Amino acid sequence: MDVVELLVGNADVNTSCTNDGSTPLYIAALKGYTEIVKLLLKNNADVNASKHTGATALYIAAQKGHMDVVKLLLENGADANAARYTGATPVYIAAQSGHIEVVKLLVGNNADVNASRRSGSTPLYIAAKNGNTELVKLLLGNNADRNASMHRDGSTPLGVASQEGHTEVVKLLQDNKADVDVDPTDNSSTAVYIGAYGGQRS
Repeated sequence: MDVVELLVGNADVNTSCTNDGSTPLYIAALKGYTEIVKLLLKNNADVNASKHTGATALYIAAQKGHMDVVKLLLENGADANAARYTGATPVYIAAQSGHIEVVKLLVGNNADVNASRRSGSTPLYIAAKNGNTELVKLLLGNNADRNASMHRDGSTPLGVASQEGHTEVVKLLQDNKADVDVDPTDNSSTAVYIGAYGGQRS
């Protein structure tokens, strides 16, 4: 912290010295250094600067579960829906990493709960695939599309939860009117078929 304080007055805080385009703010967010993030923002660090992949400081803080950093970045104008080249947004990567409180904070700051990767995978899809019941419940409570499907094979949150044997998630999705007859794979299999094929009994 002392070194950064000494340098920021005479340095461009938005300069990247890495091949991937990482800025000092990105690195501080990655490490979870809240006070350094605060100092950089105070000295005009671009809160939405991204790596060449499109990943921002908010994205990496969400992925790592650095709640205080996520909150600080949002308070300073970070775009909650800025996506990587894959289409993954901060709320998607937080969901994939299982950081429920971060997802909750992002959704409360206008993050699009249905923003998907280029593959079609949404936060609800990845939460269902990972069997994260509490996260599935949170996303459904914030109007997540229960029947959003993957572009590649058409699989849905219900289909993938059935395939992985996540019984509680399957029940939760059914209770929230997920369509059990939506074809979850390119061979026109239903969620019931997928569960049976995988030896899962819901």
